[in-house]
Amino acid sequence: MVFLRTPFGSIDSDKLRHRLIVAQLVGAPVGLVVLGWLLVNELPLQQLQENWIGLASSVLLGLLGLELFGVRLWLMARLFALDAPVRAVWRVHVVTMFYYFFLPAGVGYDLVRAAKLGAASSRAGGWRLAGLASMERVAGGLGLVLLLLVGLPFTDFAQGSDLRWLNPSPRVWWTLVAGLVVLVGLVYLLARRRYPTLRLLYPATLVSALAYAVLAAGIWTAAEAWGVAIEPTEVLVALAGTLLFQLIPVNLVGVSFGEVAAVAIYMAYGLARPEAVLLTTVAYLQRLAAALAGGGLEGVASARWLLTRRQEGPVPADRPHPVDLTNPEPEQRR
Repeated sequence: MVFLRTPFGSIDSDKLRHRLIVAQLVGAPVGLVVLGWLLVNELPLQQLQENWIGLASSVLLGLLGLELFGVRLWLMARLFALDAPVRAVWRVHVVTMFYYFFLPAGVGYDLVRAAKLGAASSRAGGWRLAGLASMERVAGGLGLVLLLLVGLPFTDFAQGSDLRWLNPSPRVWWTLVAGLVVLVGLVYLLARRRYPTLRLLYPATLVSALAYAVLAAGIWTAAEAWGVAIEPTEVLVALAGTLLFQLIPVNLVGVSFGEVAAVAIYMAYGLARPEAVLLTTVAYLQRLAAALAGGGLEGVASARWLLTRRQEGPVPADRPHPVDLTNPEPEQRR
């Protein structure tokens, strides 16, 4: 019996694997049924079928952007001195996208990620894993702020839009830039005087911004393919709104408040509702493709685990347990 360390205490690895298999067997089929209903009744399936090449290009770019977040997770693992191999960290990242997408309310995302990182590293204590999750969100938030500072000055909401207040005045924009510079300086001082690995927050933030930009490029590629008139910077702002509203822990088959926010922002830029729903659907399909890839990896791992357990069989009750001669406790020498 192996126990995995998580911020929520130790977890029996066998019990965790059994529960994850149940989650796969229940969550994925139910999720796919709901997804099929969405595709037939709500999402613009006919429009998507008209341009498969544009859709495929957009989804592939989205997959590339989502995989870049695995680099951010690896940088955060280095920041907290976890000795997990790069391949193991990447696998954890891909697999947890499946659990985020198919389990309601994002349940299990942090727990599964912490448990799998704990299994991949010998130095993964509960506090380190909790700190890693927090710093990863900080890096992601800073990446979003960076993109918003770049994109907002070059966008303008439609006349009469309820979101025109989001257009910052030059004074507000420069204040935000100054605040970001102060934060960068604070991180530098902390890294120089006390926490040297904190410098890894810089590349993690840049990787986050790059990943978001690649995701936005995929959505803009779809807009060009379907003739939707929208600027790349406007796609960036809409994507940022989507991701910020995804922080609200309500999620069913990957659909959250983020999608509602994205449609509202696209319409605020002057797009018709069908066009706004189309671009939001493309972003949704990017995440779906990544979730299915993670589900495939996790399904193979679960099948191998079940096969191994079946081949080993139960341990007979009369079989003596191996004795650890290095342990002087009398119970071990009976």
